[in-house]
Amino acid sequence: MGGRNKASSAEAVYRVAPPMRLPLPPKTLRALAIGAVLCLQALDALPWGRGLSRQTLQSPRGQEELGRWVQTLSGIGLEATAESLGDGLLAASGAVDRLRKLPRKVAGPAYRLTGIGQGWAYFAYPNTRPHRLEIDGRVADTWTLRYRGLDADHDWLAPQLRYRRLRGLYNTQHNRQPATWEAFGVWLGERLHDADPAVDAVRVRLVRTRTTRPDQTPDPRVKKRFERVHPVLHTP
Repeated sequence: MGGRNKASSAEAVYRVAPPMRLPLPPKTLRALAIGAVLCLQALDALPWGRGLSRQTLQSPRGQEELGRWVQTLSGIGLEATAESLGDGLLAASGAVDRLRKLPRKVAGPAYRLTGIGQGWAYFAYPNTRPHRLEIDGRVADTWTLRYRGLDADHDWLAPQLRYRRLRGLYNTQHNRQPATWEAFGVWLGERLHDADPAVDAVRVRLVRTRTTRPDQTPDPRVKKRFERVHPVLHTP
């Protein structure tokens, strides 16, 4: 009898207890959470405040950039010197860096738990020494260029080799050969031999070029990096 009364009481409480209501619809909450993560990552990715120092501004590239901006500002009626512009950039960079670090100070454990942080800055500086991938195939002791990045006349395997698809294989900021480079060359040799059985070796390299502004004389100097030759292993 007592057990039945307890059950009836529990049922009554269950019937009268109001259901829990979310402050906003689930779709709206999900959209707000995704938007918050994107905003935090964008803040983390701001290029200012990362690596900018007086030493950086005094480097040849820094002085060139400051001089160019002084000239640009002068062209629209704003007077500035390289020194005053550099001081302003350092002050603004410090303010942005403090703003960027604020969410991590407040919610550092959440960043580490969810992995929502952005580890590097986007477009932190202009890359005036870009690299292009080049691949040669050897047939009867004669080397022929088969692929060159952004070259429509040498586009063998281009859909697989286009820029950013290979970004994980190498880091051009380092001087040492990437650990993945040898295996990548062997794989290229196999693919090239499949496409052309006469090929008996493949040669792969990165070529560092020099970009210039429209008002500068083109710089034809190049440097070959990580060049390796891989004989193709013929299998029956």
